[in-house]
Amino acid sequence: MIKKRIFKTKLFSKLTNKYEITDYDLSKAVQEIQAGLYEADLGGNAYKKRVAIGNRGKSIEFLLDLTSEQIDKLIYEKMLMEVKNDNDKK
Repeated sequence: MIKKRIFKTKLFSKLTNKYEITDYDLSKAVQEIQAGLYEADLGGNAYKKRVAIGNRGKSIEFLLDLTSEQIDKLIYEKMLMEVKNDNDKK
């Protein structure tokens, strides 16, 4: 059996470095996708797969532990966006 090769773009590589996601983590995610464990099939051989970030797990629970300053930084970096409701228009 031919071993499948896995690639990542330069931009994606920067993001994985920023969030300390290793090639091992990505390889494990690919194995899970091949086993049918993924969140969505986006078509064109593209899949949505959550990957654990450090000790934060695969969910967004880490947001609960953020300080106001950390939240402001994420908003500034456009990694987090505040949802506006109709009452904000007043």
